[in-house]
Amino acid sequence: MLINFCDSAFAIGDSLQGTGVKYLKQIKVRQKQFKYDSQNVKVCNIEKPGNFLHFEFTGYSDEADHLKVYNKAEKEALKERAVELRIAGKTIRQIAHETGLAPTTVYTYTKDHAPPGHAPLDTQVF
Repeated sequence: MLINFCDSAFAIGDSLQGTGVKYLKQIKVRQKQFKYDSQNVKVCNIEKPGNFLHFEFTGYSDEADHLKVYNKAEKEALKERAVELRIAGKTIRQIAHETGLAPTTVYTYTKDHAPPGHAPLDTQVF
């Protein structure tokens, strides 16, 4: 809810283009127009020339250039792996860490599957 108090907000994302490469995306603007949306993110490298880390601006890019895109077969394999891990008793967070998926995605994939002796996730309170 804190975002409601902001006039403008940015998110920092990890890029697949290399270690230390980040991109900044504008996610909220109250009164102006979006300047750094998904088609125009700022790309930076994290550098430490002295005692402090800072972003070294390298250019602009499309957000899609920095994200992993799964094809249908890869997505299905990840879903099956998440279900296997859930049935084996792993938690949502453990599965997310192991597969690289977001916890919400793991929940969606595994909510109808539970380890032996446990209720499905959609009936659990957590």
